[in-house]
Amino acid sequence: MKRLYIVLTALLISNATFAFETNKPDKKLVAEYLVAAKFEDAANATLAAIVERLPKNTPPEQLAALKNALNKTMGWDATKDQLADLVSNTYTKQELEAYIQFSKTPAGISYSEKITPFSKGFSEIVIQNEANLKKAEQPSK
Repeated sequence: MKRLYIVLTALLISNATFAFETNKPDKKLVAEYLVAAKFEDAANATLAAIVERLPKNTPPEQLAALKNALNKTMGWDATKDQLADLVSNTYTKQELEAYIQFSKTPAGISYSEKITPFSKGFSEIVIQNEANLKKAEQPSK
């Protein structure tokens, strides 16, 4: 009886693993999703929003160094593989296929066109909230 339980448990686990693996999107589908969802544009908009908030009198060499540092840590080339892994481990093949299909409809096209300004606006909200927090934390004189 004990052996039967072990065999059945092993079969259930292997079936569940097989079902998950066949539902897991491949790299090509993930790449297609990242393009359809305009993640590269969103990443660029986020970095641009950060740079826009810098003091206007920032010396050009400091500005260039900061842009370089941001690109190396938060830019598309620095994060795309990690993002692809996150997408692959979060969404099923069917979910990505459905999103890609949606992205080709009029509503999906409209949605995609708004991703970049939305990302930029969200970045500005976060930056402003951080600035407000720093002001609130400063002791009043």
